Amino acid sequence: MRSRTSKSWPGLLTMALAVCLWGCGEGLTNSTGQNPSSILEQARLGVPVVGQPSAASPETGTAPKTEGSLIYFYQRADFDEAFPGLQVEDFEEGNIGDGQILGCSQPLNEHTDNDCFEPGDILPGIEILTNNDHGGLELALVGPDFFYNPSKNIAVTSCPDALILEFPDGRVNGLGLDLISYFTEEYFEIEIIGEDGFQAFTQAFAGNSGRFWGFASEVLISQVIITSPTDQSEAVDNIAFNSIDGTSEFLTVEIDIKPGNDLNTIRLGAKGNIPVALLSMNGFDATVVDPNTVTLGNDDGNDTPVAAKRNISILERTEDIDGDGDEDLVLHFSQAQLEENGDLHSETVELFLRGMLEGGLVFRGSDIVRVKTGRH
Repeated sequence: MRSRTSKSWPGLLTMALAVCLWGCGEGLTNSTGQNPSSILEQARLGVPVVGQPSAASPETGTAPKTEGSLIYFYQRADFDEAFPGLQVEDFEEGNIGDGQILGCSQPLNEHTDNDCFEPGDILPGIEILTNNDHGGLELALVGPDFFYNPSKNIAVTSCPDALILEFPDGRVNGLGLDLISYFTEEYFEIEIIGEDGFQAFTQAFAGNSGRFWGFASEVLISQVIITSPTDQSEAVDNIAFNSIDGTSEFLTVEIDIKPGNDLNTIRLGAKGNIPVALLSMNGFDATVVDPNTVTLGNDDGNDTPVAAKRNISILERTEDIDGDGDEDLVLHFSQAQLEENGDLHSETVELFLRGMLEGGLVFRGSDIVRVKTGRH
């Protein structure tokens, strides 16, 4: 293994890189109205600087919202609920100390082998780069407490540049990360590019210590371009992304089998249908789901479709089942067909509901059931 040593400022960067990065803070003033000779010095001394982190960003506490084929998230807890168990790229394997900066050549990926990272330090499936070449100093690995940032992160070194996240396989339907702005907090402009020419544009707030932003997409995404409209240095941290070939292949949703029956008791051999509520939550609108894509069963790939009336129409209705003010979708499934299909039997303890949104994004939810046999 190659031996690497971490250097302290200013030996970490060439003078050209230092000028680029400090140029992002040009025009900032401290509490006395004077231009600071060094943003790093001001931050370390604790002298207030115009542009230091605000108590709360405009998105603090904002619920997820839907725009077209995308659901945007502004709290990591909401994103994690939709995409549980994802690995997070936090750059903590990077060769950098507290308050330090190290120039890195682009792109950064699982094969990177330079002063910043060794092969395997970056998660597979993602590349980080900029839209310009700067002779091997396009990106900076920033150490904790450089400018209010709590942990290692990656920033562009030339402020007019955009920070680009690429997914080489082009099969990502969810992304969540912390957006960091050096040095003035502001809204970043974000372009999301996907299959078949898909493009979406949005804005998200970036703070000195990071602000969460993420999305779930019906369209598979291959690239995200992050730009500062005022030429701050864009930085990212704690990146979680959901690849269709990765740990999860679906958006996690909530369902309620037999609404109003907390035990979800099902007696084998009973006639009729089993109602299942698909709940609207975290920007997910259950009422726009096509019931023809929905199945219920043991999640073996051959589950039972929604029951239909004799006139072929699907058994469905909308109703606010959980009392949160949002309309939910209630679907009915034939118990006889569930049993015949092997989805429901005496040892069943959980049933899974799957469906697909218009753009191809699969969702899945599950609920516990209590199966009884006989008359008592």
